[in-house]
Amino acid sequence: MKQVLSIALIFSLIFSCKKNDQELCDTYLTISSTNTPTATTLSQGITSTINSYGPDLCYRFSAMEITQQPTPSGPIYQFQYFIKVKGTVTCGNAICAQAIYNSTNSILLSPTVKGTYYLHFYNQSQLFKTDTVIVN
Repeated sequence: MKQVLSIALIFSLIFSCKKNDQELCDTYLTISSTNTPTATTLSQGITSTINSYGPDLCYRFSAMEITQQPTPSGPIYQFQYFIKVKGTVTCGNAICAQAIYNSTNSILLSPTVKGTYYLHFYNQSQLFKTDTVIVN
């Protein structure tokens, strides 16, 4: 009798745990505004606040994508950062609440030398805006 109850318990645990069929897909959120100071110091670093959104409540913020890309001739654009807001969205034809998903996030960049830095903010592959920061 104990074996039958044990087997029944195992089957009930296996079949009662439903796998979430709402798989998440990677996407990008749309940047709506940025707030970056025009000047800072090496010790303070460069702080920027980024407001972004997704078109419905199935969207969620996942990370900031910050890169420094090589120039066509090879060396890295030292004083230029390329920034996108990564997100997730429910894959497929999910039913989502029809309201704008808003997200506000901050980044801190730590420059190593004084100079003029350029923060290029992108929506997908399209440039949204560039903020210029002088680091003293």
